[in-house]
Amino acid sequence: ETIDYSNRLYLNLFDGSLHFSQTILQDEGVYQCEAKNEYGTVTSTEAILSITESTCFDGLLSPHETDIDCGGIYCTTCNYTYSCKIDSDCTGDLVCLYAFKLPSQLHYISPANP
Repeated sequence: ETIDYSNRLYLNLFDGSLHFSQTILQDEGVYQCEAKNEYGTVTSTEAILSITESTCFDGLLSPHETDIDCGGIYCTTCNYTYSCKIDSDCTGDLVCLYAFKLPSQLHYISPANP
């Protein structure tokens, strides 16, 4: 099957390597390069790509997480001891201090009662 190159896949023509910017479960399989010209055909050795789903509870920083097991679109929010990228990565009333990429407590000041 011929690869349909997308914005996730890049073929380096200099060294012939195939790069994935993000992998999905459907990328799993056996990959092989075949080059043809007027002198013949050459086929590379097989490369096996195995994909395992990461979880939000594996103690590892996965590509879809903001910090280890928190943040991003799939995991729970991060508390003040973890890094963040945007406010929605943070737990409760924490906000992300963008310059430092660390959550911080946001203090609300109520107007005085008349």
